Amino acid sequence: MVWGIPLNPRQITGMNKGFNEFYGTNIQITHRGGAHGVKAGEIARAYKAGVPSGVDVFWTAAPASVIKAGALVKIDWHKEFGVDPSLQMSEYGVTTHNSTATMIMVNTNLVKVSEEPRSYDDLLDPKWKGRIAITRSPRPWMQVVYGLGEAKADQLLNGLLDTQKVRILPRVMDVRARVLSGEYAVGMSADAFKEVEKGAPVRHPNMDNLLLNTGGAWILKDSKAQNIGRLWGFWAVSEEGQQTLHKVRGFSLVTTKNTALNKYASGRKTHVMPADWRLKNQRRLVKKYSAILKKHKTR
Repeated sequence: MVWGIPLNPRQITGMNKGFNEFYGTNIQITHRGGAHGVKAGEIARAYKAGVPSGVDVFWTAAPASVIKAGALVKIDWHKEFGVDPSLQMSEYGVTTHNSTATMIMVNTNLVKVSEEPRSYDDLLDPKWKGRIAITRSPRPWMQVVYGLGEAKADQLLNGLLDTQKVRILPRVMDVRARVLSGEYAVGMSADAFKEVEKGAPVRHPNMDNLLLNTGGAWILKDSKAQNIGRLWGFWAVSEEGQQTLHKVRGFSLVTTKNTALNKYASGRKTHVMPADWRLKNQRRLVKKYSAILKKHKTR
């Protein structure tokens, strides 16, 4: 089982098709997904208790609890598979895609190109008061800290909460859905590349900065299919795997040519938060920004 990014049945079929065509196999891989932080805690507790997690590959950007529990297999992806050393994540994982929860999107029916924000500071323009939606998760603010600095992240979040009266929603997909519906003009969320491709009323403004996270594949020690997990990780970073991830889910490494993310990144300042930096700073920053957001949780 690959646990991480939520996929519908059609997408799961597409992922399995890409994997099996690459290796000439007929292996059916199960995909499940949900709240990554919660699942990481569940896996960590299960491992410590000697209870099988049922997960072979944890496909995530949030492995801290699982690493701390000692539940992952150490893999040198370059040594074993010849993977670009820059894609190694700590001693365990391999970077499969660059994701974001800080992508700005606007509803095209509500926002003219000439009016759209071009920087994160622009979100504090009075014209956006009451018209912006964000997620309640503190984790996107780690990306802001890494890319723009902690002082700027503090200023931006407090301004959005206190002055702009943003709507706080449970998940990034809720933010995207509310912007698509026209309930909110602007959202800070995961990307909407697939929705743009389908002609939905949404676009990503020409922002000056692009803030990205690193998501990857991590193999569980209690997996009964570690070798298949390794093969899945290698496939995901191969050219063929990247094209499948992009076609199926709109995901890719920012360096993978001709993907939506690669094209959007062209010509702008791109800040990729390394896994090691995240692991070092996550606990403090999550605690800090959780406390700030908690004050406004009922909004």
